[in-house]
Amino acid sequence: MQTPASGGGIVWVEGTVANTTAVNSRVETSGTDADAGIGGGDVRGTVANTTAVNSYVNGIKENSGSISNDQLLCQKADLRVLTANCSSRTEFLDALDFPNSNACPENAATVPTPIKINDAKTLDKIGRHPAYPLDGTYQQTADIVVTKDYQSIGSDTDPFTGEYDGDYHRIDNLTDCFVKKLHQGTVSKLHFTGAHINSEGPTGLVACKVNGTVRDILAENAHISTLGRNAPAGIGGGGGFR
Repeated sequence: MQTPASGGGIVWVEGTVANTTAVNSRVETSGTDADAGIGGGDVRGTVANTTAVNSYVNGIKENSGSISNDQLLCQKADLRVLTANCSSRTEFLDALDFPNSNACPENAATVPTPIKINDAKTLDKIGRHPAYPLDGTYQQTADIVVTKDYQSIGSDTDPFTGEYDGDYHRIDNLTDCFVKKLHQGTVSKLHFTGAHINSEGPTGLVACKVNGTVRDILAENAHISTLGRNAPAGIGGGGGFR
């Protein structure tokens, strides 16, 4: 029996999916014991602040709220100060003689310098190149269009345990989970468009399996579909794990 849910695929007990918004998207499961939802399907952890606009879960239309004014605020902000994705314009900071790197001063000894991800080729190196470890700290600096051969970050045996800050940039055309397995790591502030994922196992747009933190995710025109027993699906996360 399939159980549509507005909250999660399987988000394990220590997993958190927060602030997930789906627009014009679909999540479908056709196997037995395969839950479906926006944040995830089988929720064993925490799912909060899920919004669905003109989206469908197993054929049932979900309209759980609307995009709030604060989510649109950056699009209407003074473009001399902020870009449309909420990033500070360096020209504005430079005019104030205020270095961009010090816009939010923190203790440099405790905050690692993030590895910059600016294209599909560099993204593909995470977990596959010594300089891009699975426990690294990453920051996306540009919109990225992936190829149809995209492979998820990490694996069932080697999960992603680091931090990935999308900085409100886009990733377009995913054909697999962004992360295969998220374990005590974080993926945040990403905008996914045009994803089309078909799978026979647990599937989530952000992560197939979640035992970490997923937050501040916007999905547009995404289609996630699973076929198989115990193959839950969701936008925030697919399956949880011990």
